[in-house]
Amino acid sequence: MRKLEILDKTGAETDTLVELILEYRSFVRSFDWLTVREVVIDRLEGSRRSIKGHHLEASVRTALITAFQNYFAIYGNYGKYQQIAIADKQIKIGNHTVDVSAVLTPLEGNSTETILLPIKTRETEGGGHAHLFTRDIMAAVSKLKADDSRYHIIAVIIAQNWSVSELGNINAQIDRVFHFNMNPNNFLGFDDSTQIEFNKYIQKILNHG
Repeated sequence: MRKLEILDKTGAETDTLVELILEYRSFVRSFDWLTVREVVIDRLEGSRRSIKGHHLEASVRTALITAFQNYFAIYGNYGKYQQIAIADKQIKIGNHTVDVSAVLTPLEGNSTETILLPIKTRETEGGGHAHLFTRDIMAAVSKLKADDSRYHIIAVIIAQNWSVSELGNINAQIDRVFHFNMNPNNFLGFDDSTQIEFNKYIQKILNHG
C-alpha cells in the first residue's frame, strides 16, 4: 500500500484503520464512536505507561552504574569481584520479573551473586496498591531465599503516601528500600543525597559481599 500509493507509514496506517472501521460498521447491528474512543484511549494509556516504565528503569539503571563507577573511581577495582555485568533490560527469575539487575563475578570461586532492583510505581494515593506490592515482594523473596543463588534485593518505590507499615514490612524482608515520595511522572532519577546513600550501599556489597 505504501509503495503503490506513495504514502508514509502514518498515512498508510490511518487510511487502513478508517477503512477497517467503515467495514466494521457495515457488519454490526449497532455502532458507537464512544466505544472506539475508549478503546483507543486505553491503548494509548498502555503505551504511555510502557514508555514511562522504560524511562524509570533507565533512571534506576543509571543510578546503579553511577554507584559502581563511583567505587571504581576511588579504588580502581570492584572490591571482591572481578567483573560486574549490568543487564540492559528486565530479567525473569522463575515467575518473577525484575526491572534492573547486575551479576557480580567474584575474584575467588565460581558462585556469582546478583543484585536485584524491582521498581514499583503508583500515580494515585490509594493504599491497596502498597499491600499488593508488599505481598508480591514477600512471595518473590521467599522463593529466592529457597534458591541456591545469592541475591541482594533493593526495592525502589516511587509513589506518594506509601504506607509506612508496608515499607517496614518490605524492608524487613529484603536488603534495602529506596522510597521516593512523589508521583512517578515527576521522577527524574536519584537525587544527590539518595545517590550517595546508594553508593554507600553498593560499596558495602563490593567490600564485604
